[in-house]
Amino acid sequence: RKKKKQKNSRKWFDMTPQPAIQNIIAFYTQILDAKCTDIQITDADKDNLSQRLLPYFQQPIGESTSTGIWSVFYDHLTDNDTDIPNGKKDDIMYLVDTHIDVIRFSQQVIIRLKQFLSEKQVQTEIPESSYDKLLDLTIRRSEHLQNGDESQETVIREIIDDFEDMLESHNVDIPNEDKIQSENPAIIYGTDYGELTSAIEELVETLPI
Repeated sequence: RKKKKQKNSRKWFDMTPQPAIQNIIAFYTQILDAKCTDIQITDADKDNLSQRLLPYFQQPIGESTSTGIWSVFYDHLTDNDTDIPNGKKDDIMYLVDTHIDVIRFSQQVIIRLKQFLSEKQVQTEIPESSYDKLLDLTIRRSEHLQNGDESQETVIREIIDDFEDMLESHNVDIPNEDKIQSENPAIIYGTDYGELTSAIEELVETLPI
């Protein structure tokens, strides 16, 4: 596995981060539009939802926090339009629930990638803002996997490629004995690549598809 000929890390590094809270509010707004409800999400609504969601995103999402996030949107739906048929409301909340699963999976991937760097004793300080960008990309990749738009193999490869782009933007390399036998190897190479692939595959098992 050789290093990609033309890296796109500068473009990656300049991306505007989209925190997970903004991501799920945008997703919720899209669902309301797609389901033809009369609910209009104003900027004030988004700010209010952000404040209510914040406590649940101050730590990796678990079962209890998933329930809390779900309840924030359910309460908003109920408070703003009690005339929505129960079937449509249930449909909306089901889609919100599946997106919470995507965000939870993506958070677990980032935690595993951080653990990988710790195991490799990488000393470079990588700012949380870079991990925020990586989380946003991982959420998008995971959506493609959950929707069946891309295969598991493709999505895992893309996640690792995004991770490499982040590392390259901070001039981080991962030493590996296998690299000695290769010209211009990728940052994550050989057994390290296999280890990360297997770890993400295990996490995919927790993602409802």
